[in-house]
Amino acid sequence: MADTAQTSSGKRTYEERNSLEPENNTPNLKRVCPPTEPGPSEEGATENQLASSGAAMSTAKPRSKLTCFRISGIPVSWNKDDLVRALRLFDPDFKDALKLSLFPACSGRTLTALLRLDPLTCSDYFRRMESRQEQYELIQGDPDIYLVIDRHFLGLTPLNAAGDDVLVDVVAVTGLAGHAFGSWCSNHTGCMWLQDLLPADLQSIRVMTYGYNSSLTRDTVEQTFVDYRRSFIHALMDARSKVESRPIIFIGHSMGGILILQVLLQAKARLQYRSLFDCTKAISFFATPHQGLYVKQLLEMAHDTGSGSKTEFIKQLNEGSYFLDTQREDISSLWESVSDIEIATFYEIKRTPTVSKGSSGSWARDGEDVQMVNKNSAMLFWPFEHRIPVDCNHRDIVKFSAGVDSTYRSVVNYMTRWVDSLQRLSGRGTETLSQRAKSKAQKILDWFFLEDIAKRHENLSDKRGDGIGTWALSTPEFSRWLGGDSESSSLLWVAGIAGSGKTYFSSLVVDHLFESFKASGSVGVSYIYFDYKERDHQRPIDIMSSVIKQLAGQLPQFPNKLVALYDECTGYQRRPDIKELRSLLLQLAKLFTRSFIVLDALDECDQEDQREALLPLFHQLKTNGFNLLVTSRPHPIDIQDSFRDVPCINYMAQDKDIKVYIDNRIDMMPRAKGLIRGSKIEDQFISNLISAANGVILFISLNVDFLCQQPTRHDILAELSKIRSAGDQETRMDRTYDRIMTSIRAQNPRSVKLAIKILTWLVAARRLLTLQELQDAVAIKLGHNELDKDRVPPPAIILDTCCGLVMIDEISKEVRLTHFTVHQYLLKEGIIADDMHQIIARASLTYLSFDLPLIEYEVVNSYFSTNYEDVMIDSDSYEKCVGSHPLLEYIAISLSYHLTFDELKTLPYIREFLSEPKQTTIYLQVLYQYIWMLKGDIQRSVLWRVHSQIHIATFIGHRAMVEYILLHEATSIESRDHNGNTPLHIAAACGKRAIASLLLEGGANIEAQDVE
Repeated sequence: MADTAQTSSGKRTYEERNSLEPENNTPNLKRVCPPTEPGPSEEGATENQLASSGAAMSTAKPRSKLTCFRISGIPVSWNKDDLVRALRLFDPDFKDALKLSLFPACSGRTLTALLRLDPLTCSDYFRRMESRQEQYELIQGDPDIYLVIDRHFLGLTPLNAAGDDVLVDVVAVTGLAGHAFGSWCSNHTGCMWLQDLLPADLQSIRVMTYGYNSSLTRDTVEQTFVDYRRSFIHALMDARSKVESRPIIFIGHSMGGILILQVLLQAKARLQYRSLFDCTKAISFFATPHQGLYVKQLLEMAHDTGSGSKTEFIKQLNEGSYFLDTQREDISSLWESVSDIEIATFYEIKRTPTVSKGSSGSWARDGEDVQMVNKNSAMLFWPFEHRIPVDCNHRDIVKFSAGVDSTYRSVVNYMTRWVDSLQRLSGRGTETLSQRAKSKAQKILDWFFLEDIAKRHENLSDKRGDGIGTWALSTPEFSRWLGGDSESSSLLWVAGIAGSGKTYFSSLVVDHLFESFKASGSVGVSYIYFDYKERDHQRPIDIMSSVIKQLAGQLPQFPNKLVALYDECTGYQRRPDIKELRSLLLQLAKLFTRSFIVLDALDECDQEDQREALLPLFHQLKTNGFNLLVTSRPHPIDIQDSFRDVPCINYMAQDKDIKVYIDNRIDMMPRAKGLIRGSKIEDQFISNLISAANGVILFISLNVDFLCQQPTRHDILAELSKIRSAGDQETRMDRTYDRIMTSIRAQNPRSVKLAIKILTWLVAARRLLTLQELQDAVAIKLGHNELDKDRVPPPAIILDTCCGLVMIDEISKEVRLTHFTVHQYLLKEGIIADDMHQIIARASLTYLSFDLPLIEYEVVNSYFSTNYEDVMIDSDSYEKCVGSHPLLEYIAISLSYHLTFDELKTLPYIREFLSEPKQTTIYLQVLYQYIWMLKGDIQRSVLWRVHSQIHIATFIGHRAMVEYILLHEATSIESRDHNGNTPLHIAAACGKRAIASLLLEGGANIEAQDVE
């Protein structure tokens, strides 16, 4: 059929075609095959039947409700009038439709029509068509045309006339026993909001609804979730075959949400479907039963109808089912915290009438009112999840009568924000395709290693001073290493005593390499600054990940091998192992002409856990194209043995280096500059100080300020003479620290107390603390339930009271002891108390007792009940909590470290902690959110809904507390948390071997099934 109506642009749009009056050039149509004999009509087939299904369902009062028919296979040249004329060929009684819409089909070059009719007034042809029937009509012509008419709406159905500017695909999926069209229609107005409202409120979207055969009242194909998932995936792939990169927003009602997640799990794991996962940008879940729904009566009905397969299928949706527990575990790492996925969860407030069997034996929708999906089951508790209560029951939660419906407005507001965000990121916005590719590459690099070590390097470069360490760049050993003369010279060891400036030299080498090879573009440079305070983040696997991130980021084209490993690992929800990283690192080296790695302060690694693996790795890398420079102190035996035949530079700061450093320090202090510059003691002061330093720059940094604070030049020389006569270098360093401690103790008592508290936190802390973290830490007062901000010391006071033993990194804002030897001195001299970990633990528990914003404490007392999730905080709230209480993250990840240092002494503290729901709630929530964002090693599923004291004590790793609970509390060794895990499961998952042994000795069942 030709459409001869023209617009100024030459052709009518779909909207214009749909408004045309009947044309005079009626095509010559001829109906060939008669309709099959229709069956009896059915009422209510378009409603979601999750809570309203019934065999031979009876209703109290029939009502007229529009029935929607789908007509497929319509030629793209037809308009509405052409279709109406064709319908009257085989249905002469066909009257004008109450609503007729014509849209491009989801796939293929045809149109799909949606025809809404009143079942009481429509023709017999449509009235008698069964809900699951498909009617085929052949329209003879050139070519012949087959029209397919149905009411079942199985597969994908278009709901709007999307133009060429489509930005997003919106796909709605109905629930169990639902209908792809009727389930979204209002019972009051007949409004089908996905078609009638959404396209008008959101531009540039293609809306589709998906239907699948899951009827509970009729004979259906015996399908499983695997079958549903496969059908849905292939329907999506067909509909998106020419627009694979187009973003997707899913809308899922009840079981439809489960099906969406099933598809995404499969899509992430399978390369051929990966585009579906990558393009999914947002999901709106409506009453999706992630933890199950109330199916008691549905099971009874399925059993009564004799359908064993339906019974088994419904059991999969029951509360606590193995299927849903497994899916919840699988999806826990479906997206990373850095992902751009958006989740909106709408949960029902009202109860829903379920089905019951009447005296006649029929099932009717007149049973008790039940909560089909409770609030906790509807929520995922993900950081990027928005949760919205809806004052509706399970069926009506997706039925909106008009555009002013409050829930509909919430849906539109979220979707508008999502679409606007996608539009900004598209080619129509400010970000180019190249920028998007770079963003994706950076996301992958951050997945490999999140820490930004460039800040540490920048700070060292700024402080180094011109000329320091340049002498070593001219040594034969360094020249051979830099030149790559042979494999034997590709590993260079730089050994020097503590404080000699090796770290400054490492930063010099890094800058020298970047400067020397910047023009080539084919030389890779990476570096690692080991730190005794960062051992938890500097394991061999972390070191390789960091080097991979640095090298890959320097390549002109992002390496496919990184993408492949990332896709494989994220698809199977795991991290790469050390063998995979080693292989990837060796493959990366082949993409450069040369690859350099600078590793500073290897001696600050833990020997047993880290150096044993790293030293053999270094030798392997040097034989595979890498040039490595390693600095350390000379005395660790394992380093000496491993580097026995390795070229070595014995590093010690030269006199000219020290002079440069002294000059810089003097010029930075007006008082020192006035006393020394241009005076007769200048040369004597500098030469004597260089002699006393004996190649140790640290000695200068600790003493020059002290000397320049003396009132007269005579006093300066007198104090310098005392320092020079103190003995050998080690003794002079100890005397320097003694003198600094004397200065600290000479302050007023409050300043002394503050200094000791600062030093205690810096020595005992598991990692480096930021300035804000340390400020809060030293402001904690035991017994108080809030932090007094007037007790927080400013940065200058922190530095002054510690008299040079503490420094603040200007770039990272981390506070650290001036040198590793300060840490050793404070412990050796007993300045820091032996019970420092108990002190930190008590302060941490006090901090957890503070009132935090955005946590509803009136429901905290339900923490040990099934309503624990009521107090879960989302990512926005989490950021605000940590913003106002910056020490929270450190306490969450380190509390167990301090509590388990001396378990017998900390037993009273952890007993009190576990008896306080408020503290345990905050602890677990912050830890859960932190692990979610940084992808830590502990599985989030272990933390989720861990309620009881014995489970939390096991998770923390406090063996004494677990033993105490088993001996003194009425707690079974086989007790299960709300995940179904026993204490033994927790111990095994978290690597708590001592507790696992204790539990096994106590009779724990090693065969007990866990949530998996």
